[in-house]
Amino acid sequence: MMLEICTPSLESVTAAVSGGADRIELCEQLEVGGVTPRLSLVEQVLESYTTNTQVLIRPRGGDFVFTAEEIRQMTSSVEAVRALGVQGVVIGTLTADGNLDIPSLKTLVKAAGDLELTFHKAIDEMKDPESAIDTLISLGFTRILTSAGAKTALDGLEKLKAWQSRYGNDITIMPGGSIRPENINAMLSCGFGAIHSAAIKKGESHSDENTVKALARALKDQRKG
Repeated sequence: MMLEICTPSLESVTAAVSGGADRIELCEQLEVGGVTPRLSLVEQVLESYTTNTQVLIRPRGGDFVFTAEEIRQMTSSVEAVRALGVQGVVIGTLTADGNLDIPSLKTLVKAAGDLELTFHKAIDEMKDPESAIDTLISLGFTRILTSAGAKTALDGLEKLKAWQSRYGNDITIMPGGSIRPENINAMLSCGFGAIHSAAIKKGESHSDENTVKALARALKDQRKG
């Protein structure tokens, strides 16, 4: 099981790497759910660290229904970060009626080429999240970041376990949503390939190194056991 830390700043990346994260999701403006980071930040991270780096591609906060112009902007962002040498991108687009926007996803997947692909928590905004999983597998997605439509990963754990059992051989089901050192143990014996957390203390805006260490320690102990 891998530990992915959502990092909205260079300070957060430093905390994640020092704390033992296996992978980072780089973004900015986490207060609106995260948006595409500046290319200068992506370059800084890649120059400073060798940790597997996934970059969020999202032009704004709010919903996940994007205009044609926003899709063009997202496509350009995918191409730009791919050229910089990131390992993957984190994307998600929906239609106004709450289904996958398949034409837009195909455009973004094509732009990504051989990059790893994560479908983010837009899936939790769908009317029927599970209905999307087979399609995402067929489109070539590597993993899905999700709380199975619930407010938190812990609230959605039973459904997440069912998804893992049904789809886990074909795509990584990665729980995310308020995962903390005090509740991560509930996730550890479920067979998930990865766990996602921002590791941010209440009232703070950056990932906390000690919180990352506690999460990483729990995963390390699970691997030993």
